[in-house]
Parts: sequence; structure tokens; C-alpha cells
Amino acid sequence: MFIPALVAFGLLFLDINAVLGNLIAAMSIFAGFLVNAIILMFSLMDKITGQTNNSYVNFVTELTQYMIFSLYLSIISVTFLIVSPLDVLSIDYKGYTFDLAFAFRFIAGYFTVQFFLTLLKVVSKLYDIFVYNISTRN
Repeated sequence: MFIPALVAFGLLFLDINAVLGNLIAAMSIFAGFLVNAIILMFSLMDKITGQTNNSYVNFVTELTQYMIFSLYLSIISVTFLIVSPLDVLSIDYKGYTFDLAFAFRFIAGYFTVQFFLTLLKVVSKLYDIFVYNISTRN
């Protein structure tokens, strides 16, 4: 939780508007990958529920939960990345101006970093499942 917040705070001082479209596109592609992988995991869970050990079923269930969590993070990140560059996010209250775009950029950066860290965890666990499936076929 500390590392994504620290990176998001550092990203506040960079101009990410130039790469914003590419970042949204990349996150959308990864979200599509996650949807396909979730469907693959559900079909795998249908095959393994009766014939394998309980720890493998728990591992596949945990991986599916990580994937769904990553999908939620990508939806939240893309939403805040789309909203953050808007200029109408300033509120004047009793002579003070509150810049909500600054807060939205921090939230977008936090969830984006959290998404990529969770995506690394998902890829690592997918690799473990593929290695296990290959080793048990012999």
C-alpha cells in the first residue's frame, strides 16, 4: 500500500497528459486479457473440482480472485484517468479553490500502480499453474 502511494505521489509532478491515451489503451488491453483469463480459469475449475487435490482447487480459486480484483482495479483506474484531465474539477468555497484534479490524478496513479503490481502477481501465479499442469501430464 505504501509503494503505490509513493509512486502515485511522484507521478503528480510529472505531466502524464501526453501518455494518458496510451496508458488507458494499455490498461484496456490488459483488462481484456484478464477477462479472457478469468473465463479460462472458470472452465479449468469445472474440470478440476472432482478429480484433483483440494490445494490445487484453492490455488486456482485464489488466482481467479486476483484476476477479478485486477479487473476491478483497471476499471477504477481507467475511470479516474479519463476524469482527471478535466478542467472543471475546481471548487471555490469561501475564497479557497480546491483542485479536485490533483486528488483524482493521485487516485488514478495509485490504482494504476496497484493494478500493475497485481497483474504481476497474476502472471506469476498463471506461470505456476502452467508449470504444474505440464508436470502432472507426464
